[in-house]
Amino acid sequence: MRSANWRCLLLFSILISLLVVILPADVVARSGCCAWHGGVCSYQCWHGGIGYKCCDGTFLSSTCDPYYAECDEYTNPQVTTDAVTSITADSVTLNGNLDSTGAPVTLEPEHSGLINCQVWFEYGKTTAYGYSTPKQSTSYPCSFSANIQDLDSDTTYHFRAVASNGLGTVYGSDTIFMTEDSSTNWIPIADAPFSGGYGEAVIGTEDYIYIARCYNINSDPYFVRYNPSTDTWSYISVQGLPDGAFRNGLSLEWDRGDYIYALFGGRYSEDDNTRCLFYRYNIPGDSWEQLNDTPHAQGAGDALTWSEYDGNLYAFVGNSERGSVFARYNASTDTWVNLSLNPSWSATDDGASLVAIGGDIYALKGEVDETVPNGDFARYNITTDTWVNLPDIPETGGVGDGASLLYIGDRVEGHDDHIFALGGGEADEDPGYNFYGYNTSQSQWNELGSIPCPVGQYVGNRLAFADDRIYYWQGSPSRWDCGGDAFYAFEISPYNASDICEWILSLGGPDYIGTSELDLLLFAYFGYVDIGFIPTTAEIAGCTKYYLGYDGDSMTGCSFYCTTGDVNSDGKVRISDVHLLLNYLGDPTLHQINKTRGNVNSDNTINVGDVILLLNHMGDPVKYPLGC
Repeated sequence: MRSANWRCLLLFSILISLLVVILPADVVARSGCCAWHGGVCSYQCWHGGIGYKCCDGTFLSSTCDPYYAECDEYTNPQVTTDAVTSITADSVTLNGNLDSTGAPVTLEPEHSGLINCQVWFEYGKTTAYGYSTPKQSTSYPCSFSANIQDLDSDTTYHFRAVASNGLGTVYGSDTIFMTEDSSTNWIPIADAPFSGGYGEAVIGTEDYIYIARCYNINSDPYFVRYNPSTDTWSYISVQGLPDGAFRNGLSLEWDRGDYIYALFGGRYSEDDNTRCLFYRYNIPGDSWEQLNDTPHAQGAGDALTWSEYDGNLYAFVGNSERGSVFARYNASTDTWVNLSLNPSWSATDDGASLVAIGGDIYALKGEVDETVPNGDFARYNITTDTWVNLPDIPETGGVGDGASLLYIGDRVEGHDDHIFALGGGEADEDPGYNFYGYNTSQSQWNELGSIPCPVGQYVGNRLAFADDRIYYWQGSPSRWDCGGDAFYAFEISPYNASDICEWILSLGGPDYIGTSELDLLLFAYFGYVDIGFIPTTAEIAGCTKYYLGYDGDSMTGCSFYCTTGDVNSDGKVRISDVHLLLNYLGDPTLHQINKTRGNVNSDNTINVGDVILLLNHMGDPVKYPLGC
């Protein structure tokens, strides 16, 4: 279904006739014009516009030309394609501007030309377009828009504005947009009170989300709190903080108690080469307190996390120009101790981020070189003071401004081995849309779709958790899509181990489930997406009586996939095989033992591709004629 919503004011329309219509002029002719020819009259031109001649048909003299529109002065219209708005997974509002109708403008506005135009949009998945919005008429320059629906989610579309008058048709420039990914459940909520700035960060506590922000070093610091129960923002205390307190690299962390700690960041400027400000905010007291300085000058590579393992804070401090250190802060003694920085890294920068899980700290290095993309990711062990490099975050353009890590496993059941991440803006400063999950037990990254509004341009964490929801703040320039202040929530519901069996029963009945249901189940497993619960491998194993495939004579009509797909060698391809295959992922020993059973795609590696291929062939009578 497509509908149009036009803002153009249609004052009147021109009726085209086969006969030339001559109308007396409404106004007194300019002195001397057509004085001997009955005065000046308006005519309808061949192209539908209004022109002027002497009333006896004589053309206007050169003296009169500048004051009256004539038929041969009309041109094609001019139109501009503008950016889309109100984008969702299946709809969008297209916008354009009719810059000129093609009517001539004269020295006497009341005698300028007037012509009817039609405006519309063409759109489609390629520059061949293939679809058009309804046409609408207007006789004046104006902006116009059209809402289109029934689009495919997570898909790139092309569109352009079109305008036509009696002389011809013109086209605006081709512009692209991408619909949102319907597989992710980002819910728009109350926008933050401001867009991004050169010092910003987000943090969540048990019940609230906090944003600290300064636009630049001369601006007032702002500190605001979001209340999920009322969907409202309120300004809270910044008393005692100087102008420009929050700078590049600002980092916040909650200690799971009464305090939010803050590295205040620093510019690349030499003026900040000794800036080591470290504060904490007292939540119940609504007040700020300065603590001992960090052991190194701060910058865009700052990051901060609190460890439940030992109750200390861990931090990156610095940037690519002045170098970085990795340090531990003990709140009870207000002291810092330098630790070993990853020997593979000389510094951290835009997009550096930290999360603590048990006795380990997981880290993104950030964009240390704005010409060479990187996704460097590593793990630090608190007990041994050592680092291990892990698979890069799969951000093709490299992490950058706004890259963020978030761990919620200490607050939500079922997420002990899940890290959520934003890739941030890319190394070339392009806006960033990518949302990821990292499975610590499998040492594997998974793409979780796109966020609705791009992050980038400004350094600072954008992800936070509170009230059983993941939140993200856009924190980008106001000129970007969504205005830079957009705020979204993603609900992560607690679940019960019995839910998976109930879910399978509700979707597939008491005996079988279909390929689409198991696809959804595995998508939830790999993507940590809430489908009423988040499954684990143990829960999948607990429901093997509900299997996918044909439970027939295992010796009849078996194909190649009956061997490789029958991972547990029980003569049937069932959900239990998928469960066992999941356990093989990332384990080189099991790879060697199970090169035949489990290596479904014959690439000598057991990975997600094998699971996907196994799912695609389950229930296929060609691959499984009578069962297996």
